[in-house]
Amino acid sequence: MSVGSVQAIEYNKWEVGIAKIERYAAVFGTTADRLLNPEAVRPSDPRWKDLNDDHLMIARQYMKALKTQRTAVEVLLVDDLAGTGISTELAEMVLMLQEDLKLLQLWTEVLECLEFDATFERALRELIEKAKTK
Repeated sequence: MSVGSVQAIEYNKWEVGIAKIERYAAVFGTTADRLLNPEAVRPSDPRWKDLNDDHLMIARQYMKALKTQRTAVEVLLVDDLAGTGISTELAEMVLMLQEDLKLLQLWTEVLECLEFDATFERALRELIEKAKTK
């Protein structure tokens, strides 16, 4: 099956017959029936055990995420990468980066204020000077 055919199926670029769908399914080790009628997980299924609305929301976001983001999540969730603690360290780095991004956003807003308010800029500079002398 050519790359163009796969892309046509994935992006719904043209009408695709069952023969092409069967070949597409074979490439991915499944059947056309499973592609066209995926198995739904019933509420009574044990795989639902201990899942709450937050888990389902995250699962839906994971499904919509870019491949790079999904791969990163999978790396974080792997069993501690042979006991090295790397997964935990990576998770902590992501959380620190999130905090850094919040600070960056805050400073961006402060800098936007500086462009419009000279009094604010003066007061901020005085605070910075006071902090340096302590």
